[in-house]
Amino acid sequence: MFKDLNRCIATMALCCLLPIAVSAEPAWNPAGFWIGHLKYRGADLLVQVDIRKNDGTWEARLDIPSLVYADQLMAMEKADDESLSLEFPFGIGVIRLQHDGGKGLHGARQGFSLALEPAKPAKTRQVEILFGAFEPRLPGTLYLPDGTGPFPVAVLISGSGNANRQNWSYASWVDFYLGKGMGAFIYDRRSDSSPLPNGTIPAMGDHARDLVDVIRILKTLDSVDASRIGVAGASRGAWIAMAVGNRVPDLAFILLSSSAAATPAEQAISSILTGMDQDGLGSADIAAARSYLRLYFYVAQTGEGWKLLEAAIKDGAGSNWLQYVDQPRSLADLRWWHANMNFDAIGQLRGLQAPIMAIWGGADFVTPWTEYREKLVATLTAAGNENVVTRVFAGADHRIEIGFGEDDAGNWHWFGIAPGALEGIEEWLERVLPEKPFISSTNAATNAAPAHNN
Repeated sequence: MFKDLNRCIATMALCCLLPIAVSAEPAWNPAGFWIGHLKYRGADLLVQVDIRKNDGTWEARLDIPSLVYADQLMAMEKADDESLSLEFPFGIGVIRLQHDGGKGLHGARQGFSLALEPAKPAKTRQVEILFGAFEPRLPGTLYLPDGTGPFPVAVLISGSGNANRQNWSYASWVDFYLGKGMGAFIYDRRSDSSPLPNGTIPAMGDHARDLVDVIRILKTLDSVDASRIGVAGASRGAWIAMAVGNRVPDLAFILLSSSAAATPAEQAISSILTGMDQDGLGSADIAAARSYLRLYFYVAQTGEGWKLLEAAIKDGAGSNWLQYVDQPRSLADLRWWHANMNFDAIGQLRGLQAPIMAIWGGADFVTPWTEYREKLVATLTAAGNENVVTRVFAGADHRIEIGFGEDDAGNWHWFGIAPGALEGIEEWLERVLPEKPFISSTNAATNAAPAHNN
């Protein structure tokens, strides 16, 4: 009897040492699409965050619809205590978010507060297209809303600089058009430094010929409404859009943002001298810059006088005006200007018959509306195009943005595309594409915006 009792006690002791199988609470997984509001000093900024785990590493991508800032990588750290940290751009910094036990994430830092709730991104799809009027051909991506279509499509044309699909200020506009039930096409433009097969640097017309080819391809796709394809170009892209409009007369619309009704050389001179004047430089500096620019463009056009330009740069060393002008290191640095400086914007405008919307920032000195709006409207009207809308947005810069700060009443506001600009573009598109039902931008804050990397 005692032997059995000892065996029972030993068995009970062993059981106490063995792990007991229980149903463990699953680890918190923040992966998914989140939408919410970043607040500061009473101002509310709609944000969207897409959190994923790739190869064991957490990553987050940020959308700020009012800034047209989409699908941009942000630093993220996930803690073990059901919290995570997100590093926001534009000087906002790191905000630690706590999972509230329900569905939401909440956090605050130095006056900023953030609340996120899970949401579902709109489904989208994409089509990769290889196109071009010259070799090598160019890669581009057509983004489409979910569904069979056919959809109207905006061909987006970037300004100067990093004109490819990795440039956020270019690619982020895809989400704006997808949110309106439209398709959007973006591409990697030919480099300014990559010669064409004939050895010349690409000119505006060459870029336009590339886009004529992709529009031809788009018209063959069942998911695209061939009668409702338009172009939207910003800054240099506006010049290219004009050239496309002359080569594709049946465009459904042309949107020109921060456009110059002038040659690139005229626009550059005006921009530089206006900027100097706004910065308070004296008449002597402005006169010296004007003289230098005349020589600069003479050398660019003719290829003659390089030694004189070198001497002018050397003589201007230490002067206030020299920092405002380009200082080429060789004649080869002027090849783009040789190919493009005399692009005839006025002549291109005369050939446009599609509905046109032209917008400018009221504080933009690169393409000041005071200099170009009247010329643009007069040229189009004289050519018989009466379907022209222009808008100027007070306080906005070359990208039609306003910075954060206080308004005249002392109320703090976020940075973003100028108030009324996105709504104005949407309303205009509704008029020129009347068959297409659009999603109202006033309701966009309550709908998950498209994540075009899906």
